[in-house]
Amino acid sequence: MAKAWDFELFNKSFNEIDLHPVISIEETTKTSEVIELMASKNIGCVPVSQNGKLAGIFTEIDFALKCVNDNSWSDKPISEFMTASPFSLGAEMTIMDAMKIFFKKSFRHIPIVDNEQKVKAVISVKDILKYVLRGNEDILEDIGTLTDWSFLFVDKYTENFSFDADESVGLNTSLFFTPLKRLYNTKGFLIVDKEILLKDAVSLMLQKKETVFLVQEFGTKLIGIFTERDLLRKIRDKNFSELGNVKLSDYMTKNPDTLLHKHYLGHALNNMFSFNYRNIIIVDEDNFPLGQFNLLDVVKFLGRGLVEKNLMP
Repeated sequence: MAKAWDFELFNKSFNEIDLHPVISIEETTKTSEVIELMASKNIGCVPVSQNGKLAGIFTEIDFALKCVNDNSWSDKPISEFMTASPFSLGAEMTIMDAMKIFFKKSFRHIPIVDNEQKVKAVISVKDILKYVLRGNEDILEDIGTLTDWSFLFVDKYTENFSFDADESVGLNTSLFFTPLKRLYNTKGFLIVDKEILLKDAVSLMLQKKETVFLVQEFGTKLIGIFTERDLLRKIRDKNFSELGNVKLSDYMTKNPDTLLHKHYLGHALNNMFSFNYRNIIIVDEDNFPLGQFNLLDVVKFLGRGLVEKNLMP
């Protein structure tokens, strides 16, 4: 039987839960120092303060879309590239308040501040998911991760793993068995050939405002993925105007794990949490990419369940 969701989890305030220690920097800090901090600490964003109070937020996407087109970005203060006056939540607000924002917007991070606007934490979509999935670890463990899968295994798995799903609307654990064909996003990425030059890919990134590239060979075979995280961690020390004949494929993540469109949401969650993936590529039976699935897509999907339960206006 499908297990009911523990909705009390959504009513906890940020003051009541353990929050990760936050790394905050002053707005006068050199951008190169911020980038090195993010790369060394493996973090995707940092809040920026002015006289101790929240003034902005800087993310990997800000680096991709703002810094790479500025040859002198490294010596400039982070205030020139941060997103100023970002949306924030007070520490007395709840997990449900954060869910509402993630559901309605496309934020991946929300700063949490005290009454004096000092940053206490930054809540990410991954933090929210790990928190609200508490109590369901046994079901997710049964579903497991999937990397080296075959079509025969998928069909056998689907037949043998029966699940008596609750037909009522809203959130229950039957959602873990939702096929990914109902959830993947056909937007938010670009498909490019392996021969594309890195400088041309960066130009395309700035033009299209997309930071996820799926790299193909022969127009059909998926061979890699390149994201804003690769840009920040692998190419931050290079002058983008002098990349010459360097190919995007030299810096992509090769042979990324994929999931079939008939795999389950539980598979995607386990893969993302176990292997620290932000994006899962969804493919058809010919391994052709149909779209991508990320942590924010999961939060928005759970948000629809909360709307059906009349818990989210």
